[in-house]
Amino acid sequence: MHKIRPVFLITLSVIALSFLLPSLANAQVGISLYPIKFNVTIAPGETYSDTLTVINPNDFPIGVQPEVENIAGGNQGSIDLVQTEIPHGLTAWINISRTEFTLAPQERRQVPFSITVPQNGEPGGHYGAILFRGLTVTGNPASSGVGISGRVGSVVLVNVPGASYATGNIADFTGPGSYLSHGPAAFSFTVNNTGNTHFNPEGQITLTGPLFGTAVVPFESGIVFPGYDRTFTAALPSRYLFGPFTATLSLNIPQSGVQTATLHFFAFPWQEAAGLIVLLVILLFVLHKIKKNFKIVRVQK
Repeated sequence: MHKIRPVFLITLSVIALSFLLPSLANAQVGISLYPIKFNVTIAPGETYSDTLTVINPNDFPIGVQPEVENIAGGNQGSIDLVQTEIPHGLTAWINISRTEFTLAPQERRQVPFSITVPQNGEPGGHYGAILFRGLTVTGNPASSGVGISGRVGSVVLVNVPGASYATGNIADFTGPGSYLSHGPAAFSFTVNNTGNTHFNPEGQITLTGPLFGTAVVPFESGIVFPGYDRTFTAALPSRYLFGPFTATLSLNIPQSGVQTATLHFFAFPWQEAAGLIVLLVILLFVLHKIKKNFKIVRVQK
C-alpha cells in the first residue's frame, strides 16, 4: 500500500478551502450615502447650505475621501463625471472639506457643504456631483485583505434664475404601428430640450376606442438636460384589444406649456378569431351530419 504524503494532503486541503470559503482578497465592501440628489434654485449672490450623510455599513473602519466633479449631461439622461471646468459646471461654486476622515464600524456622519452662486453667475442649469471614495485604513487587520469598492455620490442640480428658460418639444411619438394583434400596446416618445436648464416632462398617454373606452397609460419621467433629448417608454399591459384606437400623448414642459401628439392603430386578435371560426365550422358540420343521419318520427297513439 502506498503512503499518502503530507504535502499532498496539504495541497488538497488548500484547493478544497478555495472552493468552500470566500476569498477575502477579492471581497468588495463599500459606503452608503443619502440623499442621492439635490435639485435646488439659487439666485446670483446667494448661498445654499445642506448636509450629506455618509455611512460605513461594515464591521471594520474605513477611510473616506470627499471629492467634487462636474457633470456633463447627455442624451437619454446620461451623465458623465468631468474633472475639468465645463459649461454648466458646478464645482467652482461648491464648498466642502476635502480632508480625508475615518468612519468607525456602522458609524454615520453628516458632512456639511454649501453652494455659492457668484453675482455674475450665468442663468440656467449647472450640474455637479459630491462624491466619497472609500479607502482602506492603514494598520487595520480587519480590512487588510478587502478592496474598497469605487465611489458613491450625490447628484447636484442647480438652476440659476434670470434669463433661464426650460423649453422643449415632442420630437417623436411612436406606437404599435397601424395594426396590433396582441398586447401589450407599447409606446415611445422623444422629448427635446431647447432651453438652457434641465426639466422633467410630466404627463400621460390616453388611449381611447369605441369598443374599449378610455385608459390612461402613465410613464416614468426623468431629467432632460439642456441641448439634448431623451426617449421615454410606456405600455398598456392588456393582451386583448379590439377595434380602432387613438393614442394621445400630453406633456407639460415648464415654459413651453402642454405639448400633444396623436397616433392611430387598429387592434384585432386574428389568431383567436380564426380559431373560433374554425371551431364554429366544425360544429356546424357535426350538427349537419347529425340532422342528416337521424330523423325524428312522431308516434301517434
